[in-house]
Amino acid sequence: MEPFDFSTGTTNPETFPTEALAEAAARAVRSHGVELNTYPGSLGHAGLRRLMAQRELDREGVRLDPERIALTNGSMQAVTLVAEALCEGHDDVVLMEEYCYSGTVRAYRGLGIEMVGVPVDGQGMRTDALASALERLRAEGRVPRFIYVLATYQNPTGSVMPRERRVELLRIAREHRCIVVEDNCYGDVHYDGAKPPALYALAGDDPRQVYMCSLSKIFAPGVRLGYLTASSPELFERIVGRRFDAGPNTLAAAITAEYLEGRLWEHCEMANEALKAKRDAMLAALDAELGNTCSWSRPRAGSSSGCACRTTPTSDASRRSRRNTKWASSPDRTFTWTARSDPTSGSRSGSPASPTSTRASRASPDASRRRAAAGRSPYTISCGSTSTDHRTLRAEGRASSAAIHPGRNRWSAARDTASTRSCAR
Repeated sequence: MEPFDFSTGTTNPETFPTEALAEAAARAVRSHGVELNTYPGSLGHAGLRRLMAQRELDREGVRLDPERIALTNGSMQAVTLVAEALCEGHDDVVLMEEYCYSGTVRAYRGLGIEMVGVPVDGQGMRTDALASALERLRAEGRVPRFIYVLATYQNPTGSVMPRERRVELLRIAREHRCIVVEDNCYGDVHYDGAKPPALYALAGDDPRQVYMCSLSKIFAPGVRLGYLTASSPELFERIVGRRFDAGPNTLAAAITAEYLEGRLWEHCEMANEALKAKRDAMLAALDAELGNTCSWSRPRAGSSSGCACRTTPTSDASRRSRRNTKWASSPDRTFTWTARSDPTSGSRSGSPASPTSTRASRASPDASRRRAAAGRSPYTISCGSTSTDHRTLRAEGRASSAAIHPGRNRWSAARDTASTRSCAR
């Protein structure tokens, strides 16, 4: 049985509207010949910006001026632009979730930003810990450039911050006059229950709000389309002023707008139905194969699920090592990190490492007996290079064994990782 590739967070190729998109592409090329022969400017294709403004109005009840929306090359360009605009090149400190998307971590690290991790729980970033971190920085005479937060379907834990905590987070940020940068890339990847309001929708007239969203998770990552907005014209211009790429891809934006016009929410429903089937298959596989070994969250949206593996090590050293090793998995990716305590602050901290594809496997019967005799789990979380198999995980029996499959015992690869926290989207 070949392993299923959990290495990237992608949409479902089997239900992708190839023919409808091809027809939309033909219409867009015929309609936008002049635009395709001019530079798009710093904001990008007007039609897609209007459509994204309508998307936010429908979902959040917030009216956005399309002239204050900038299309980006995926939401990661928005992440980088915001950081470049708000940081000053010295003493740059950013507060963010302790477990966070590794792409953001790599971008911030490349910009020389000091990242302060705020502990998370089953409801996202802990606001009591956020307040403590801000007070600690204030006592040191330091002011964070901004708070980066993924409040809705957080990567990698899958947590959803409740409304009351969102309101409290905004109150704390206002008290400290701190900009809040919200990454809502999973906002429409939703399966069950009511959609929570974005922080941006709860912030009222607060001028220190930045909002980023994406089409990668609900439409197609290959089109590389995201967007950003800010709550004040000054903040928006400050961010867009860092753009030096002559603007986003007009062809991709025009084709996407042509396809999604009049069917955005129909498309979201279709895409989520397929992703929900993947989620259910993954959870069924975990239940069947690792139910006595691991515990995990059951996300009602997004593409991440927090997972912790229980072991019964015998030595003090191995007990400490395995107690501090945790996993998070998703329908399209699995994550590994090892916790580390910071003796200077009394809090848990860590710096994410490079993402690794991980897979759960069942050891052979002989290996299982040896592991049991040593007080180890018969299951392993093995880290290795990612595969290139992009087949869709189906909600069928064979899908379970595709997610949890026989394999070589490689426990030490996960156990012996450096004392870091690594998460990937």
